Amino acid sequence: MDSDIINLTNISDAQISIPQNVFDKKFELLGYSSTITAVRSFEEQESATQALNSISKLLKDVEAARKAVKSPVLELGRKIDELAKNFSGELESEKNRISRLIGSYVAEQERQRLAEERRLREEAERKRREEEEAERKAQEEVKAKGEEPSPSPPQVQTVSVSVNPILQRRKVAGQRIIKVRKFEITDVALLLKSHPELFSPNEAKIREFIRDIELEPGEVDNGETVAGLKLWDETKAV
Repeated sequence: MDSDIINLTNISDAQISIPQNVFDKKFELLGYSSTITAVRSFEEQESATQALNSISKLLKDVEAARKAVKSPVLELGRKIDELAKNFSGELESEKNRISRLIGSYVAEQERQRLAEERRLREEAERKRREEEEAERKAQEEVKAKGEEPSPSPPQVQTVSVSVNPILQRRKVAGQRIIKVRKFEITDVALLLKSHPELFSPNEAKIREFIRDIELEPGEVDNGETVAGLKLWDETKAV
């Protein structure tokens, strides 16, 4: 059924491959770079730089080719998403509307059921207290007459609650009721202070923030400049 809703033709015929000459170039570069095990002189630095540049160029070419080949596929994916979104928009709105109507009804029924259970428990507790009070007064009247009160059999205090069957939760076939906990952040600073574990550092913002901080060669800053951050410079060729 799913594959019959949106039709896509000939995509299974697409073939993706890398030409053999590109593989040959890769193995050639790997063979050359494997001979570079250390840089101890200017000549060795030149040789290593040549290998580095060659590898970087091939990687750049592969990335450009990947984007070029993938671009129409991404565009196709966007078209598929847009087609499905346009078709499903009204259906999603109606689904959400009806779901909320059912949810409101179920929540109200549950509220009424709990309220009825509470009322019945309170009523049973009230009757129990009234019976105890009546028993106490009866015993006091007997004592007032000078008679020996008859021992009362031990009573087991139980409060039974029978809920009105009309308020019992009934399930509709094919329906599943769930509760979704919702939230809205009303004070970011207060939430961060009380529950910092709910926040994750933004690495991009951190890199932007520390970019212009000056460090001495070889210096490691253990939070002196930015509390909670260890800073150091790493030197490499690009």
